[in-house]
This record gives sequence, C-alpha cells and structure tokens, in this order.
Amino acid sequence: RHVSIPPWTDGEFAEILKRSPDIGTAIETAGAPLAALARVPFNTRLLADLLSRGTPPQAFAGIGTQASLLGYFWQQRVEAHGSGADLCLRRTIDLMIAAGALSAPALAVASASSASDLDTMQHEGVLVRANGGRDVAFRHHILFDFAASRLLLDPADPQALAATLVGPAALALAPA
Repeated sequence: RHVSIPPWTDGEFAEILKRSPDIGTAIETAGAPLAALARVPFNTRLLADLLSRGTPPQAFAGIGTQASLLGYFWQQRVEAHGSGADLCLRRTIDLMIAAGALSAPALAVASASSASDLDTMQHEGVLVRANGGRDVAFRHHILFDFAASRLLLDPADPQALAATLVGPAALALAPA
C-alpha cells in the first residue's frame, strides 16, 4: 500500500539544482538543514511548489525541519485563505475518518463547506481529486497528518486530545 521513495542521489540532486536555481538559492540562504530536507522528494516538491508560485528563495531562511517547512507551506497555502479553508479541510478529515479511507466524497466536502473553498484547496495543491474526480484526498499522506495535527488534535485540551487518540478517530490516525 505504500511505496518507499529514497532520498535523491548526489547526481539526481545536482540535476535538480541545475534545473531549479531557486532551490539552490533557498538552500544557500537556509543552510545545511534545508539542504538535508531538500534531498527528500516530498520536501523538494514543497520547496518547488512554493518557489514556483512566487515565494522568494530568501523566505526559507530559518527553515531547517520538516515541521517548519510544512508550517510555512500551511501558512502560504491554507492560512492565507482564512477560516473557510480550515473548515473545508476539517470536513475532509472528518469524512475520511468516518469512512476509514484516505479520500472523501467531493460533493460532501463541497456541500458542508463552500465549494469555492474546496476549489481553492485544490488550486493550492493541498487537496487533489481522486476516484475519477468523485473524491478528494490530501496530495500526500504527510499533508493529511499535518492537517490532522492542526485541525483535529488540540494539545490545549488534554481531555479532547485523549478522547480523539483513543476514540474511533484513532484508527484513522494510526499508520497502516
């Protein structure tokens, strides 16, 4: 059910830097921690997506962990669109958990939130269409994990957090 994708080889990474000088500039700005992150294809994709939509390479200064990279991606792609984006993603997560699946019916997501919020989350590369366009899914399982941590798990409410982690949602949050 999962495919293991290894980090880029030195040759592959050199080719990426040759084809995308902005990634190289971002790495020069942020230093060795971002360079190590960028060797993982998922992280390279996040960097490339952000850079291709106008994020200046210098904006990555201080980003040295996957959590900080995901946080910056979230800020740019979700928070920038306000609470409607949060509600759309939370509804998507809730439907996925209820179905025990990594996708949710697109019409159910759109009817429970604003269809334009769903369109925006797809345009921003957070959600993608699946199952012939009938469903939506997070572009990558790591984005699902990050979204769930932001929108479902509330560390400020220990009782609710414990209930979530031992309730029905726990099965959907556990690795397969």
